[in-house]
Amino acid sequence: MKPEHPLVSVCITTYNLEEHIGKTLDSVLTQETSFPFEIVVHDDASTDRTVEIIQEYEKQHPDMFKTIFQEKNIYRSHPGGLGHIFNSHLLPQTSGTYIAICDGDDYWTDDKKLEKQVRFMEQNPEYAGCFTNATVINEMSGEKSDYYKDLEEGAVDTRRAILNGGSTFPTSTLLFRKEDFISSPFFEQYEDFSKHHEYDTLFINCLIMVGDVAYIDDITAVYRRWPQGLYSGILDDSPARANMKERELYGNKKLLKIAPNHLKPYIRRKISIDALFIVRSKSGPGKWKHLLNLTMKELMKWVSGR
Repeated sequence: MKPEHPLVSVCITTYNLEEHIGKTLDSVLTQETSFPFEIVVHDDASTDRTVEIIQEYEKQHPDMFKTIFQEKNIYRSHPGGLGHIFNSHLLPQTSGTYIAICDGDDYWTDDKKLEKQVRFMEQNPEYAGCFTNATVINEMSGEKSDYYKDLEEGAVDTRRAILNGGSTFPTSTLLFRKEDFISSPFFEQYEDFSKHHEYDTLFINCLIMVGDVAYIDDITAVYRRWPQGLYSGILDDSPARANMKERELYGNKKLLKIAPNHLKPYIRRKISIDALFIVRSKSGPGKWKHLLNLTMKELMKWVSGR
């Protein structure tokens, strides 16, 4: 029997993850909580055994699961990508007061993760969301490292959040209050922004417009970098990153129009930094138009070659 009022909805996206999804689901199911939670899984038309594996888990735990299985891949056919998938397919199925994210190729390592984060949010209602540290496993190099080595526990600096975008937090450690999320002025144009920003950036932009986001200095998850990872290949491909940053730049120009005044200087700085990267990394004459987006600081860096 499904819980009538789950406090947390755990949202998971999958595509061809037959090697990883079992470990992901096990790490969620072993959470020790004092409250009910649900697991909402969206599969984007996998062509391997991912759907079959999810269905096996759903049969074993029918009270825990809500599943969405697409017949046609949305990520490739819709310009909004994961942002659109979350907003149009996952979010409407959630019943929880809080939303927790766990990507289908990551997994949680702390059985008290949800309990710790919900307790923090209940005790600190001024925060819109919170995240934790994670272990980064690079399957290409075999290296392991902490996602953060120097971030202090507490409220995350807003400037840092805007400049770092989705890199502000390990996505699979994020938990946020659903009501704050959907009441954000950013959320009103979420579908449009999803065409420009990656979905982890959409999360942080939405939340910082309504409240602070906190960092809890515990390692609760593994963030996996592997050859088939959605963003792993982009990180080491400067032209691909330049294309992504160009989309974000246009999105941030739209963001300037709705952002509160205290955030605008940080957004302008983000636009300038990304413009410099685009000019340096993108090929073709179209990149030169972004010189107009450079502040004096970035312009001097470009002129001097720094």
